[in-house]
Amino acid sequence: QFVQSGLIKQELVGQKKRPFILRLCGQGQPMGHRSLSANDIQPYTATAVEDSRVCFIEMDFFNGLLKKSESLRQALQKIYLKEIKEAENKLINIAHHSVREKVANVLLELCEVYDYKNHTNGIRIQVDRQEMADLAGTTKEQVSKVLAQFTREKIIRFRTKHVKYLDIESLHK
Repeated sequence: QFVQSGLIKQELVGQKKRPFILRLCGQGQPMGHRSLSANDIQPYTATAVEDSRVCFIEMDFFNGLLKKSESLRQALQKIYLKEIKEAENKLINIAHHSVREKVANVLLELCEVYDYKNHTNGIRIQVDRQEMADLAGTTKEQVSKVLAQFTREKIIRFRTKHVKYLDIESLHK
């Protein structure tokens, strides 16, 4: 499966029933590709955050393509390696970074998913503060506090779910 348009969140629910968003899948990104057979059950849920269109590929057909195409196998390996690296970075982020850094990283992830470029008209995100907190591994209140700090510092400018400006360089700091 891959996302043709829209935004999908993949999340796990922890022991205390609190969701943890593993990743956001935007246009052109694969999802549900960790199965080895049609009978495998994914350990996470996938939810459309905004109107989305997902292309489903039958497992048998996909496996046939993999057998025939070395380049497809290599591309899938690159996707897996990229996801492992992103997961490792997310673990380090949650374990070692301040709340401010965690929220900055979520904003940077949203910039990537929505293909935001500096000095453009902004982006209309469909991720609320609770979902941002679930991505960052913190609370909605902490996210709101940091977003207010970023606004005062002119690092971001937004209204509800429309981000009008993000200073990407400052978020990286």
